[in-house]
Amino acid sequence: MIVNSEEPLATIGCLGLIQRRLEENYLAPYMLFLFEDLISGKRIHYCTHEAWSFNYVRFGLIEDCPLYGLGKSMLKKNRSCSVILPWWLVESQSKEQNEVVGARHEHGIGDGVSIAKESIGFRACMGIAPTPNCKDFSKLYLSNPEIFRRCFSDGITLSIREMFKKNWVSKETELKLLKGMGILH
Repeated sequence: MIVNSEEPLATIGCLGLIQRRLEENYLAPYMLFLFEDLISGKRIHYCTHEAWSFNYVRFGLIEDCPLYGLGKSMLKKNRSCSVILPWWLVESQSKEQNEVVGARHEHGIGDGVSIAKESIGFRACMGIAPTPNCKDFSKLYLSNPEIFRRCFSDGITLSIREMFKKNWVSKETELKLLKGMGILH
């Protein structure tokens, strides 16, 4: 598990509980959760596959990732909506993209699903995935996507409150974020 060294254990523990719930419901041992301030760069980060997360960023795999590119483009077009991206629907468009998908599989991460949302200068992302040989994931996800959405909302709420506790955001920004991310109505 990789986490930002500034994260309190309570936040990491709660994100771990979210990951276990997703694994139980979707047979998905991989989870990445990221909540970041796009201006200051401060972030809450959790990933179950440390080596993959390190290689993905350190070796620039993120730049050739078909999921990252498409997700970023979809967020730009749909700023006020959550963007959900089933990985099995994304086709690689180049040799480099195929290599990223192959590297992901080599790290034990199959085709999963991601969700992302942006609001008032903050971005939240979560991806979950089964092992590459799991054939039931898409069926399990499609039969009950609400658990995934609820866990995403829980992660956002946890992250916003943690940022407020650390004085990274004001009370006013905390409330705006909870509303902008669709947690409060």
